[in-house]
Amino acid sequence: MPLELARHLVWGAVDHARSLDLEPAPDFTAAAGHLGGWAETSAITFGRHATPCYVAGPYDNPQAIIRILDRVCGQGNYEYLVPAG
Repeated sequence: MPLELARHLVWGAVDHARSLDLEPAPDFTAAAGHLGGWAETSAITFGRHATPCYVAGPYDNPQAIIRILDRVCGQGNYEYLVPAG
C-alpha cells in the first residue's frame, strides 16, 4: 500500500479511537515515527454504518473498553464483537 494511504489508515484510526477516549497500545509511539507526523484529517471513515464498532483484540480488556464506550457513546449506541466466555 502507498505510504500516504497507510498514514490515513493508521493515523485516522488513532484519531477515531481518541475521539472515543481510547488510546493506542503503548508501543504505538515507537512505531508511529515510521509514518511521519500527522496534522491532517483522514480520508477514510471509521465505524460501521456511521456508528462506532469495537472488535476485541487478543490483548484487549473488552469489559473496560465497553465501559468507556458506554460512557462516551451511551449504552447501545455502538456495536461490538467480543469472544464468548
